[in-house]
Amino acid sequence: MLQSAYDLKEEGRYYEALRVLDDLIKRAPKTAQAWAYRGEIRGRMGELEIARSDLEHAISIEPSPPAYFNLALAHYHASEPPAALAALMRALQLDPFDKEGWAWRRSLAAQIGLEELDIVARALEQFAYSYCGPAIRWRVELRHMFRFNPNGTQVEFNAALLILPQQPTIIIQITIESAGYAIAIKREERIPKVEKLALTDLLMREVTANASILLEELNRMVSQDILRKRDGCLQYNDAHIPAT
Repeated sequence: MLQSAYDLKEEGRYYEALRVLDDLIKRAPKTAQAWAYRGEIRGRMGELEIARSDLEHAISIEPSPPAYFNLALAHYHASEPPAALAALMRALQLDPFDKEGWAWRRSLAAQIGLEELDIVARALEQFAYSYCGPAIRWRVELRHMFRFNPNGTQVEFNAALLILPQQPTIIIQITIESAGYAIAIKREERIPKVEKLALTDLLMREVTANASILLEELNRMVSQDILRKRDGCLQYNDAHIPAT
């Protein structure tokens, strides 16, 4: 049924393909590829809200580069470039050999004014890929964040984040400062009274605003055993967590 739906989709016989996919989803609702094909077709037909819903459901069952790429297209055609960039980044983290995807990513990042931070994100992806392989257990995000100063004022900023497979969650955060790149390793913690997540600083460093120097510093953290490879990916060495 999947092959039949694929053939119909590629021939542009969308309504026939949808009938096959609807039947397949009723019979086997956990077939990720069926949801992904249906989302792709809905996107081609301009039904963007349904397309995004189907593609997100496919990803929740089994993440795949094509599903993320088509989700990026659906977001983009719905005039949501930041969401499109986020989905495209996940597609490329799972399949870093997609030349078309990289070209589009550079264009999207420039469109929303994040081209410099995207260079940082690509350095983080290169670093994580070299130790962990494709992003099955790690991910890199560009995120708009908030920080509260001691005087109560709120500061907004953009950051590139490498999220590592560790509990509690460990995040390597890179921000662009006037003096260069600020590197912070943070631990995600839940505040019991309010049941909200907060980030605790574990380590902070600064380097010159250069992707190669950033990579050198991250690799130095591995050689210093601050970050170590364990269970097929990187983790923060708990011995470096400061005493409370």
